[in-house]
Amino acid sequence: MKLVFKLLNLCNIDFEIHHLKLLQSENYLLMGVEVTYPELQQFLHFNIDPQHDNLSRNISSIEQVYEMKDELFKFKSSFEKICLITIKPDADSIGSFALLDLLFNDQLQITDQLILNIQRIGSYDHHGRDNWKENIKPIFSLPPALLTMIADPNLNISTKVDNVKQFLLTNKFKSYNHYSDIAYKKNKIAQQKTDINIIIPKKLAVVESSYRGAVSKGYKYCPIIIAKNPHYVFGISNSKIIGTKFTIAQYNESFIDLRKILNTINSLEPGWGGSSTIIGSPQNRSSRLTKQDLIDVLLKYVR
Repeated sequence: MKLVFKLLNLCNIDFEIHHLKLLQSENYLLMGVEVTYPELQQFLHFNIDPQHDNLSRNISSIEQVYEMKDELFKFKSSFEKICLITIKPDADSIGSFALLDLLFNDQLQITDQLILNIQRIGSYDHHGRDNWKENIKPIFSLPPALLTMIADPNLNISTKVDNVKQFLLTNKFKSYNHYSDIAYKKNKIAQQKTDINIIIPKKLAVVESSYRGAVSKGYKYCPIIIAKNPHYVFGISNSKIIGTKFTIAQYNESFIDLRKILNTINSLEPGWGGSSTIIGSPQNRSSRLTKQDLIDVLLKYVR
């Protein structure tokens, strides 16, 4: 069986549609992981996206892959070629690819270590937590080395999948120490270049940073976070765009109704999406909104 991985470039939708049609003509099974764009979803045979589908389940994609492993394995008997497709390479999507890789290549052995690491990725992804308090420490936190490796723009997706497979099974991967060093250095810089502005004490904060982990840093102060990355990289290869990306997250579902907020924000700027615990600005272009625009919206809902 041939298994390949594809990262969609939302800055060049026409090319991606053409490529998906080509893969269809070559009899690939097209399986998406969190492919949220309807114009791209229509070309997929199957899309794993529990946080954004009609069920709106607060579980991660990797957890759903594990739940559906027996059903998903049946695809192998119908297709000789499978292409796994996603938009954003994060711990959940690459973790799902890694788990599917193990499954389709008959290498999936259920161990306590595997289940624990699936749960760690799931908890990190869907943000649902209990009992927020100031200076809260993350639970089920993933190793900075793993997150830094997955975020490395110079590492191809196949290598990322191989590394995450190793992590799922052993808690480590080949270049673990290398990425631990990189993560440590980036964290020191991020601490100096991350601005946190408390809007409502113990309720709402704005975090501005170009480095990973802005939401987690904000959770030390408030359970509701507006995170701004002013130098986010949209797209891949020659169509890269540098611009502003916003994320709005809450520690758990109990603080605000993010789905209502999502509808309000989409009336100001179409293209926002997300779940009941985290939403974000469009993934294919810089946001036109300002921090103050979002603060004004949130202040109508935060009590």
